[in-house]
This record gives sequence, structure tokens and C-alpha cells, in this order.
Amino acid sequence: MRHLWGWVGLVLLGCGDDSSGGGSAAYDRDTKLDDLNRDQGIAVCAEINAIAHNDAAYLDRLCTSVGALLGQSMPAKCMTGRDLCIAEKPPLCWPKGIGGGGRDAECQDATVGMFMDCMRGSVRASKELYAGITCATPTAEVSKLAFDALEMRADKPPVECQAFKQACPAFFEPPDLDEP
Repeated sequence: MRHLWGWVGLVLLGCGDDSSGGGSAAYDRDTKLDDLNRDQGIAVCAEINAIAHNDAAYLDRLCTSVGALLGQSMPAKCMTGRDLCIAEKPPLCWPKGIGGGGRDAECQDATVGMFMDCMRGSVRASKELYAGITCATPTAEVSKLAFDALEMRADKPPVECQAFKQACPAFFEPPDLDEP
């Protein structure tokens, strides 16, 4: 199911690895993502996930779109998928790859603040994009919106992402949907 979350426009941070040592979880907005240790990466993701999970409109709209994709125009299945999604609270951020180095050179200047601003903007933009979806929305329309979300991330990310996109353009490359 994790691939489905990414497919509908969530962000998976998979650059680098999570093998670098622990340390303090304290960080500030000016800390470079590449300079975070594993514990700090976990803390950054926890904060980002809290932003998404505490936004009822975001969760409802995202999870309704997931339910609509899973339910394939069958309202009862859609509602079940939506309710499971809301209960699971899919992460917007996974800590794998945050902190500990190993990133492409083009991402070395990205800071926690840039990333956090971008994630807040992504939550806002997702709420707007998925605003009209209900369990009665045809699957083809929901699928188109999911692809629009991926396109938005690549070509026209939210304004809050501009600094982060300049510091880390690789993050905004569209995912390869053919990969398992």
C-alpha cells in the first residue's frame, strides 16, 4: 500500500540510507538536511507527519481519493478504503535517507526549513487538488488527479517549495511508475 500513497502524490524521501549513527534529535531550520543524524531525520519526519496528520481536511481529501481509487466507483468499498487510510494516517515523510550524508551533490544545500516549508505547501496544494473528490468520483478522474499531483511536484510545485527546488532539484523529478 506504501506505493499507492506515493502514487497519489505523497512524498517519499528515499535518497541516502538510514545506517548513520544516532545522536541528538535537536535541529533548527538552518540545519542542512545532509547534516542531520538519524535521530534528527526521524524527528523532522515526525514533525512533518504531525502537520499532515493533524490537518483533518488534508487527511479526508487524500484518503477519499485513495478510497475512490481502491473502490473503483463502488461507494461502499471507497468508504472502507477511506476509513482505513484515515485510521492508518499514511506518512508524508519517511526518515530513510534524511541525515547522515550520501545525498546527491545537488541536494547538499537544502535545509530543514526549506524542506518543512515545502511540505507545508504540499499539504496545502494537495487539499486544493483533491477538494472535489468524493466516493462517487469516477476512478478515471481520480487517477488523472493523482497524475496531476505527480506532474505538479515535478513541474509546478507549490510556491513554498521554490527555495527547496533550487537547493534540491532531484527531489522534484517525477517517480518512475514502472518500478515495483
